[in-house]
Amino acid sequence: MELHTVRMSIQLSDRAVSRIEPVPTALPELDKQTQILGYILSDPKIAREELAIFALCLDMARRKARAGGLKQGAFFCGLDPKKHPCHPDDPPDRPLRLLPCFSLSRLLIDYYRTSLDFQFLLSGGADVVFETARLWQAIQMQGIASDPGEWPDLKPLVQLNLNWTSRIWTLLGRAGRQQDVAARLGLSGEEVRQLAESPVLLPDRTQSSQTKDAATLLANLVHTGYDLSPEKWSSGEEAGVLAILATQIARLEIEDDELSFAPVLPAGWQGYSLRLSFRGSQFDLSVDQSAGRMVLIEGSAIPVLVYGLEYMLEDECVFDLKQVGDFAQESIARDALSD
Repeated sequence: MELHTVRMSIQLSDRAVSRIEPVPTALPELDKQTQILGYILSDPKIAREELAIFALCLDMARRKARAGGLKQGAFFCGLDPKKHPCHPDDPPDRPLRLLPCFSLSRLLIDYYRTSLDFQFLLSGGADVVFETARLWQAIQMQGIASDPGEWPDLKPLVQLNLNWTSRIWTLLGRAGRQQDVAARLGLSGEEVRQLAESPVLLPDRTQSSQTKDAATLLANLVHTGYDLSPEKWSSGEEAGVLAILATQIARLEIEDDELSFAPVLPAGWQGYSLRLSFRGSQFDLSVDQSAGRMVLIEGSAIPVLVYGLEYMLEDECVFDLKQVGDFAQESIARDALSD
């Protein structure tokens, strides 16, 4: 039994299918931000259109905050321009949910890293990253409580946001555009330095449980015959499934200048495949019970990491999988072919 579209596929063994209990086809995991990540990985043009909306929401929130006397603008805490839960004069009375805003900041950063679309940073993307860093600093300074249930997933997102606060400021400086953004946000180089150095004292997350949950979810999609017909791409549903397959099963992480993979093959799976985009190039990743393979389809060579080993994908890269427990967690590079 398999699920197959133009951009991805999942193949299950008959034995695995017989053990699966069907679940409802309404899946909360396929939320808006997961869908946008799928677009970032496979259709950057749509991703840009989706992300631009959030920068506009922030601008509306900033205008309202300034009208209310907050000189810096909004401490960005979500996408509702009517609410400012981190305003110093009106702190929240319950633990704050931070994952939505820091997940959005990660999407903006990932979009830039995969597209190098500097104009998008200038048009509002940088603003969201800076204001999200301000939110974290405000929480630390004012002792605002955040939701403990989010902490393990939140830590890497906060670290990424603070790191890229400094990086984006440097990029703006090289292009002579720091003052444009600084004027909009009331931002200075000293504040950026302080934001980048803000402490992040949160517990680490574990990836194995997330991978198992994702494997169960995706296997259920195959088993229930989940509809991923072509129109599901424009609605975002297929993009959400692609993002889960890429990040939780192929274990894709977007690094500064390359894509990093540590693919696993869940028990009962025969294989899967993905078609992904990176900086104008397209490539296929496929994994089966004997090996993994990357093939450049279109564009220039792509730098990739496979289990920490670095390759320049100019043609084809083949790697072996070693079964460990429920997942293939280690690989031995077998061949890296380039012309």
